Amino acid sequence: MNLLAENAFDTVWVPAISVGANYSHSSAYTADLLGLDHDGTSVYLVATKLITQLPLPLLVSAGVVRSDEVVYGAVGHNDHGTAFFANLDLLPAPNVAVGVEFRQGVDAGDGIENSDYWDFHAAWFVTDKLTLVGAYANTGDKDKGNKDLGVGDGFVLSAQYQF
Repeated sequence: MNLLAENAFDTVWVPAISVGANYSHSSAYTADLLGLDHDGTSVYLVATKLITQLPLPLLVSAGVVRSDEVVYGAVGHNDHGTAFFANLDLLPAPNVAVGVEFRQGVDAGDGIENSDYWDFHAAWFVTDKLTLVGAYANTGDKDKGNKDLGVGDGFVLSAQYQF
């Protein structure tokens, strides 16, 4: 939900301020092995600003998330923790974004901590409804046992279609 529109009060410097929430379900077998919940929630507050005064438009987002996800929900859910996230995207064409994203690992309680997450990505907005993304992501070391959990790194391809 958008709380404050970008450039509110007839300015060029005010970011958009939004809040949101999501529910997720993990059917991961590891949730049962680790005694985690399958269902969880996250809430977030984010500020977003499109800077158009540079040679290329730059989209900047930063915020905080309160989440109970373990390995970003892939493994399950435990206690809620708070973390910072940020995203920078250059827009070399009206339908292309190239950028970097960072999300601090959430302390999920009971000695379970998510690793920090980062990625480099490129997105192509094929239509108003279809987006294709290629990324190299690092979710942290998957071999640290029950501390700083992650699922490693690698290339990701995704397609999103909005109905």
